[in-house]
Amino acid sequence: MKKIFTILLAVFASYSLFAIDAPVNTSPANGTINQPVEVILDWSAVTGNTGYIYQLDTIPTFDSPILLEGAAAINNSNATVNNLYFGTTYYWRAATKTAIDTSDWSVTWSFTTIDNIDNETPNNASIDMPVSLNIDWDPVTGNFGYIYQYDTVNTFNSPLFYHGNSSINTSNADITNLYFGTTYYWHAAAKNSVDTSQWTPTWNFTTIDQIYNASPSDGSTNQYVSLNLDWDGVTGNTGYIYMLDTVASFDSPLLEYGNSAINSSNIDVNSLLFWQTYYWKAAAKNSVDTSLWTNPWSFTTMNYVNLVSPTNGATNQPVYLQLDWSSVTGATYYDVECDTSINFDSPIYSYNSTTSSYFYESGLQYGATYYWRARARHSADTTEWSEIRSFTTSDILSLVSPTDGALDQDVYLQLDWTGLTVTVTYQVAVDTLNSFDSPVYQMYETGNSYQYINSLHYGTEYFWKVRACHANDTSSWSAIRSFTTTDNINLVSPSNGSTNQDVYIQLDWGTLTGSGTYQVELDTVNTFDSPEYQINETGNSYYYQSELLFGETYYWRVRACHINDTSEWSVIWSFSTRDEIYLTSPSNGATNQDVYLMLDWAYFSGCSTYDWEIDTSANFDSGLYQNGNTGNSYIYVSDLYYNTVYYWRARGVHSEDITEWSETWTFTTNNGITLTSPSNGATNISISPTLDYYYSVGCLGYLCEVDTSVNFNSAEYQLFESPSGTSQVSASGLLYGTEYYWRAAPRNANDTADWSPVWSFTTAYELTDAPILISPADESLGISYTAANLDWNSSSGAVTYQYQYTADPSFETCIHSYVTSMLSGTLTGLYPHTTYYWRVRGANANGYSPWSEVWEFTTESADLVPPVLVSPFDDAINIDPDNVTIDWNSVFGASGYIYEITDDENFVSGIVTQMVTETYKEVLGLAYGTEYFWRVKSTDGEVESDWSEVWSFTTEYLWLNAPELVSPADNSIDLDYNYITIDWNSVAGASSYIYEYSTDETFVSDVTSDIVTATSFEIISLNPDTEYFWRIKATDGVLESVWSEVWSFSTIIDNLDTPVLLSPSNISTNLDFDLITLDWEPVTNATEYTYEYSTDETFTTDIQTATISNTQIDILSLTPETQYFWRVKASYETVESAWSEVWNFTTEEYIKVVLSEINNYNIYPNPSNGIVYIEMDEMRSIKVFDITGKVVVDVDINANNYQLNLENCPAGIYFIEINTKTNKVVKKLIIE
Repeated sequence: MKKIFTILLAVFASYSLFAIDAPVNTSPANGTINQPVEVILDWSAVTGNTGYIYQLDTIPTFDSPILLEGAAAINNSNATVNNLYFGTTYYWRAATKTAIDTSDWSVTWSFTTIDNIDNETPNNASIDMPVSLNIDWDPVTGNFGYIYQYDTVNTFNSPLFYHGNSSINTSNADITNLYFGTTYYWHAAAKNSVDTSQWTPTWNFTTIDQIYNASPSDGSTNQYVSLNLDWDGVTGNTGYIYMLDTVASFDSPLLEYGNSAINSSNIDVNSLLFWQTYYWKAAAKNSVDTSLWTNPWSFTTMNYVNLVSPTNGATNQPVYLQLDWSSVTGATYYDVECDTSINFDSPIYSYNSTTSSYFYESGLQYGATYYWRARARHSADTTEWSEIRSFTTSDILSLVSPTDGALDQDVYLQLDWTGLTVTVTYQVAVDTLNSFDSPVYQMYETGNSYQYINSLHYGTEYFWKVRACHANDTSSWSAIRSFTTTDNINLVSPSNGSTNQDVYIQLDWGTLTGSGTYQVELDTVNTFDSPEYQINETGNSYYYQSELLFGETYYWRVRACHINDTSEWSVIWSFSTRDEIYLTSPSNGATNQDVYLMLDWAYFSGCSTYDWEIDTSANFDSGLYQNGNTGNSYIYVSDLYYNTVYYWRARGVHSEDITEWSETWTFTTNNGITLTSPSNGATNISISPTLDYYYSVGCLGYLCEVDTSVNFNSAEYQLFESPSGTSQVSASGLLYGTEYYWRAAPRNANDTADWSPVWSFTTAYELTDAPILISPADESLGISYTAANLDWNSSSGAVTYQYQYTADPSFETCIHSYVTSMLSGTLTGLYPHTTYYWRVRGANANGYSPWSEVWEFTTESADLVPPVLVSPFDDAINIDPDNVTIDWNSVFGASGYIYEITDDENFVSGIVTQMVTETYKEVLGLAYGTEYFWRVKSTDGEVESDWSEVWSFTTEYLWLNAPELVSPADNSIDLDYNYITIDWNSVAGASSYIYEYSTDETFVSDVTSDIVTATSFEIISLNPDTEYFWRIKATDGVLESVWSEVWSFSTIIDNLDTPVLLSPSNISTNLDFDLITLDWEPVTNATEYTYEYSTDETFTTDIQTATISNTQIDILSLTPETQYFWRVKASYETVESAWSEVWNFTTEEYIKVVLSEINNYNIYPNPSNGIVYIEMDEMRSIKVFDITGKVVVDVDINANNYQLNLENCPAGIYFIEINTKTNKVVKKLIIE
C-alpha cells in the first residue's frame, strides 16, 4: 500500500510540474472586421502536442445552436472554417492536446464577417458606354457565387429588369443587347451555402447614343472614286447601316443605302462620279435597337490625274520612255495622248489606253519636243484631261571613256558611251584625223554602248565619234574626242636600284593590253653590249631569269610588240643581286642552346647548295672546327661542348658563282639541366626516392649527387648515373628524418655540363614523436639577453637533441644550431628587445624526429641613447636636393630609428617623419635653395631615446625663374625714341640680369645685349617709327633662367612719305565738271590726308581744302572749261608729310541743261536693286559712273525710254549721265 501511494504521488508530481501550455491566438486579429466568410483560424504551435481542438460560435459562451467544434492534426496549428454568415460577429478559441491531457482554452478572440461587397466597374454614372459590357464587383473569399440585377429604373421593376447569377469566384458578368442612349441601374450580392450578403450600392451607366464619322474628313476634296467610309466602332453591335448620296437630304436617285457586318465599322464604296460632292452618315445596331445617325459629312472626288514623270520641260529623254502619273483609286482605265503638237493634231499623234498608271512610248524621234497628257475613267465617269506637259528627247550621245585627250591608252581599247534607250544600233567612227578621211579610217556598227578596237599603233593620236540609230530616226554625231595610245612600258619589279635580289628572279612590268609579245633585254652594263647580254621574248608581262651572278648589278628594259607595230624600249632599270646568306636561328648571341642543335638560315632563291662552318673560334681555325655542304637551308650539329660559345656561318652556291660568307653569328650551349622532383624543400620523402630532372637534348647520360651536406662532402655522399634515355635515378640507403641535398648534370661524348642548382628534400621520420617544449613559455617577454635557458621533454627513442634559435620565424636565415644529449640548453649573445624563435628535435643513428613546435620569446629592452649624427655635416651647403641621404651611428639595443626633417628650425610645421630600421635614409622631394633641419632618436619599438642634436644643411639652386616684365607695357606705341626705360621684377636667387632688345622678333639679327645688376635699364638713341622687341633672363653667375616672354614697343613716327597722286591723271582734259574724284595712294602710318585744289597754281587764292581719313574725295559742281590744280599731304597726329606733286586737270565745256524743257523726265526706282527704268524724250546715249569716276555702262540709243540693268554692279553710289541732241542730265543713283 505504501508503494502504490508513492507511485501515485510521483505521477501527481509529474503532472503538476509538467502541465501542457495553452496555445496563443495569432489570426485573424482580435476584433477585426470585414473578414471573408471563409477564414483560417491560426494559433501558436505548442511543443509536444498531439493535435489541437478549436471552437467557433456567434456568442462568447460557445453554446449557440450554430457552435462549430473541430480538431487539427498533430503540429497543424490552424484550421479553415467556411460557410460563415455575412455581417456576423464570431468568437473562437483553441486548446492543445497531448497523449494524456488537454490544455486550457486560449483567450477568446472575435472577428466580424463582411456584410456587403463593393461595385468596381463601370464607374458610377459613366456615359457613352457600349451596348455590350462587363459589370464587375469586389470578390469575397468563401463565396459560392454571386447574384446581380440590372434595369432601366432604380426600383428594378421595369419590363426590362434582368436578374442573373455568376459562378463561384466569378465576380463579374457580361450583359449584352442594351438599348442605345439608355441609363441602366445595377447592383450585386455575394452568396454561400448558408447566407447572402447585402446588395452593393446601386450604380448607373448610360449607353452610347450615337457613333461618329472618322474618315474621309468632313469637307475633304480630291478623294478617290473608290474609297472607304470609316466610323467609330461600338462594342455589342450586330452590324452597322450607312447612307451615301449626292444631296444632303439623302433622297436623290443616286442614294446608296447598305449594311456592314458585325464589328465592321467601315464600308468600301466604288464607282463614284468624278468631281462630285457626296454626303454620308452611319448608325450602329444590335438585336434590340439602332443608334442615332452620325452627323452627315461630305467629301468631293477628284477630277484629274497628277502627272509624275518626266517632269515638265525635261530634256535629254530617251526615245523609249515611260510616261508616269499618280494612280487614281477606283479608276479602271487611263487614257494618254502624246504628240509633237501641243494641239495633239500632228501626223504622229498617238492615243492609248491602259489599266496601269504609266505607259511606254516607243519609236520617238531624236531631239524632238513632245507634249502629253492623261485622264482616268471607270464604267460610270471620266476625269478631265490633266495638265499638258512637255519633254525633249536626246539627240546627242555622251561619250564616256576614254576621256577626251586621254594619254597612255592601250592599243586594244574599249570605246564607251552613254546609251540611248531603245536605240537599235550605234555607229562608231575612228581615225587618226579629226576629219575622218585618212587611209586608216574605220567605221564600226554595234548593238552595245561600247566598241572594242585592237591593233592600234603605239604612241598615236586617234579621234572618235558615235551616233545612235533606230528604225525611225538617226541621231546627230556626238562630240569628237581624241586619245593617244601608249608607247612605253612601265617596269614594276624589282624596283629601280633595288638591292639584295635573289639570283633567280622574276622581272615584272605593266601589261600593255593588245600587245602580243614582249622583248626583254638584260645585261651587266646599261649599253646592253657586254658578254653577259641576254634578250628573251615572252607572251607574259614577266620573265624568270636564273643563275645570275652574286653581288652583281644588272640593267634591264622591255618593249611590246603586235602584228602592226612595236613600242619604244622602256626606261632602263637596274637591280643588284644578293651576295650573302641571312642566318635565322639560333639567334645571334642566343644562350642556353642544346648540344644537339639545328643551324638554320634563310632560303636563297637560285642557290643549289650551301656551304657551312662552325667552330669555337671566331677565325674558324680551332681543333673543334666542323664544315660541310647541304642542299637544305639548315644543318644539324651534335656533341657540342656544354657552356661553350660557338661561331657559325654559311654561304650559297650555284653552278656559276658562290656568295660571300654570311656574317658570323654566335650561340652559347646550355650549362646543365633543371631538377623536377621531389620538389625543392619537399618533406616526408621515402628513404629510397626517385630523383627526376628534365631531359637534355643531345646528351648520352646523366650524373646525380646526393648528400646531407650542401657542399657534397659528408660521409653520406652518394653518386648515381643514368643512361641517355632515362632522366632520373633511384637513390637508396638514406637516413630517416634527414634533409638531403641533390644535383644533376648531363654529359655527351665530348663534355659534361656544370651541376644543376642544388635542391633539398627531407626524408620521412622513424622517430615520430617530436620533443615538447617547456620553457621559457611561448611568447614570454622580458627574457635576459645575456643568457636564456631552454628546456624540453624527451622524445621517445631519441639519443641526442638538436636545438636551434633565430630571429627569423621561417628559420631560413641566421640560424644558430647546437647538439646536446641533455634536455636543456643555454643561449648567450642575444640582442635586447628582440623576438627569438626556437625549436628542438630528437636524433638517433637512423635519423631525426620531426621538429617540435616553434616557440618564441622576447628579450628585455636595453637603455637607449640618442644617435650620433654623421652626414650631411652640420651647416652643409650646396647639397643636391635629389641626392640627399641623412646618416647616423647605430645605437645598441635599437631596432629602429625615428627621424624628422623640416625647413622650420623649431620643428613646428612642415615636418617629414618616419621610422626606419637602417642607420641612414634617402630623403626625397626636397626643394632647391632651402635650409633644412634634421634630428634622429633610437627606439626598440617600445622604448624611445631622447632626440639627437639638431643639424642643418642647405640645398643648391636648380634654376632661376624667368623675370616678369613690367614696363613699357606690351605693344606700347608712340614712345620717345631718345629715351626709354625698360623695367622688370626681381627674381629670387638672381644676382644680375641679361637684357636683349632687337628689331628682329626672333632675336637673330640686330640684337643689343648686356648684363646689369638692377631691375631696369635706360635705352637711348633708338630709331623713330620702329617696332622693338625685348626680353630678360636672370643669372646668379652660374645658373641662368630661361628668357622672359617677349614684349614689344614702337617708337613715335618721325616723318611720313609724300602721297603719290593717282587720278585724275596729270593734265587730264574734258573732265565732267559735275563730278570729279581725286584719288591717291595711301601712306604708311598716315591716319589723315589734307587735300587742296585751286585755279591758282601757286595755291595763293581760290583754295578749296579739307582733311579726311580716306584716300579719295568726290569734287562736285566745278566750273566748266576751267583748269584746276590739286595736291595732297599725309598726317599722323602732329607729324605731317610734304605736299605731293601738283597735278592739274581741265573740265569739259559747258552744255546748258534745261530740265524744264525736257518732257516726261523720269528715272526710277531710286534707290534700286539693279533694274532702272529711264523715261526721257530723244535720248541718244547713257553713261553710268561709279564713285571713283570709272565708266561701268556706256550705251548709244535712240529712244524715249530704256531699261538699264545694273544687277552685276556692287551696292553703292553711281551717277547716270543722259545725253540728248542738245542737253545732258546727270542724276545720282543708289544701288542697294
